[in-house]
Amino acid sequence: MKELIISHRLKLFILIQILISTYWNRRWLQGLYTTLKCSLYFHFNRAISSSSSRYFSVTRHKCADGEEAVIYNLRKNDTKDVWIILPGGMTHGDKFYVHDCLFSGVLGDRDDVLVFHNPGIANKVKRKAPPALTDTTYIEEYVRYLVSNGRRVSLIGFSAGGMLAIAATKLRDINAKDKPLVRRVVAVHCPDRIRDVFETHQSGWIRLDRIFALSLFLTMWRSGSSKVLSRKRGGGFGKNPLVLPSALMFGWSWMKRFTEKVFQRHWYDMEADLWSCRDAMTKPVKTPLLRIISRNDPIVWTRNCVDPALFCNISKVIVQNNGGHCAAFVEKSVIDEMRAWCDDH
Repeated sequence: MKELIISHRLKLFILIQILISTYWNRRWLQGLYTTLKCSLYFHFNRAISSSSSRYFSVTRHKCADGEEAVIYNLRKNDTKDVWIILPGGMTHGDKFYVHDCLFSGVLGDRDDVLVFHNPGIANKVKRKAPPALTDTTYIEEYVRYLVSNGRRVSLIGFSAGGMLAIAATKLRDINAKDKPLVRRVVAVHCPDRIRDVFETHQSGWIRLDRIFALSLFLTMWRSGSSKVLSRKRGGGFGKNPLVLPSALMFGWSWMKRFTEKVFQRHWYDMEADLWSCRDAMTKPVKTPLLRIISRNDPIVWTRNCVDPALFCNISKVIVQNNGGHCAAFVEKSVIDEMRAWCDDH
């Protein structure tokens, strides 16, 4: 009888702990639900119909260093204005948020729309690893190519792609140094620097940084970096059976060590240039910049990863309550605000 009472008390204690944890993390859970719902709906819709954000053509842009950027063409009207979508997480752009962005109407219905991938993201690299998150080398080269052909370019980036978009606000027209290279920039649910995201989840209750480590491993492996890079620069990891278990066990700690080896620089020496967009916002941003932030983002925790002190240097900031991660356009008010802002810029 005594053992039965102890057992019931233990179950009650565990139930109370679960309820407290659920209440404490209710905003995170709501954001996760919103994100997963949008993602699952996208994949389900694709499975039963032909309507999705699938590109109608693929082009490759040969870069100055011999690498190739991959372009998914989503809409082509041969107009002067073109929107470039920068996907997040060092992954290809055939994702639910690209579909939502295209079909929600936030980009209008006239401008051309394409998805830009840095070398190694949707193809194999030839000589070196895929570029860091805020390395603007390849997007700058491609935008200058479009501008030289009379196009007017706007950028919209999601998650880590938003960091690259913000970093691109520093680019200037080669013929007029005070004139921004791009017409306008929109950054959706991105952090100020990627380290804040990883450190937040490293100390979190489910260690999502291990999932990010797996994503980095897979991205580097699919890019062919294991074969291209020398062992001094992290090459050969595809044949080392200990690398993947280490990534899954240590998460952010492994990511940091691996990245330092690949780029041959200490993390804190290269962070400002390659893994952060803070510097672009410490002074008034001349390029029209709209940031969209979600209060219940399960990946980019607003309180840890976004500095409100930088908002005064930005054209406009939209803070939404239930955008999850990259599901910004589930709220019609966000669509309306963004369209109005784009009309003004």
